[in-house]
Amino acid sequence: EKVLIRNQNFSQIMAKLGLSGGAGDCGELGFEPTHAFEHVFFFGDMNYRVDESFQKVISIASQGKWPMLLSLDQLRKEIETKRCYFNFREAG
Repeated sequence: EKVLIRNQNFSQIMAKLGLSGGAGDCGELGFEPTHAFEHVFFFGDMNYRVDESFQKVISIASQGKWPMLLSLDQLRKEIETKRCYFNFREAG
């Protein structure tokens, strides 16, 4: 699944920073950057998507049902379930 690949990309970024203690999985990080630094930023398109078809997303958005779209957001789900980017939050 592509979400798993995106989570693995996060793990690789952390490992290359030399902060993770060589852990491979998001849930296995040996170092918690949010405990060592006051601010940690990730910039760029991490390629997480909305779990719905394009037409359905357009329909939901045109009705102004933003909470429904947020509930379908892959990155938000991964953060909430602590599969990746745990202890991180999106700027809002």
